[in-house]
Amino acid sequence: MSTQRLHPHARVRMRQRAVPELALSLLLDYGDERLERDGDRVRYFTRRTLDRLADDLDRLRKNLGHLRDLTAVELDDGRIKTVMWRR
Repeated sequence: MSTQRLHPHARVRMRQRAVPELALSLLLDYGDERLERDGDRVRYFTRRTLDRLADDLDRLRKNLGHLRDLTAVELDDGRIKTVMWRR
């Protein structure tokens, strides 16, 4: 996850509460969301979203050897320019 998206308050709270960046990234990718009246989105895990995450992690674990060949080129501003499989 790009920490550029983090509000300074969120950065401080992540450190204080020992929330790993990977956990937040997974929450943003897999969690359910609720829209608040002010337009903010609250994201959270449910049993269903955690089951979906677990299924994807199992598939990923079974294919770790294949991932060895995955390559991404990242621009200096943090955007991904391209993704490829090395040969």
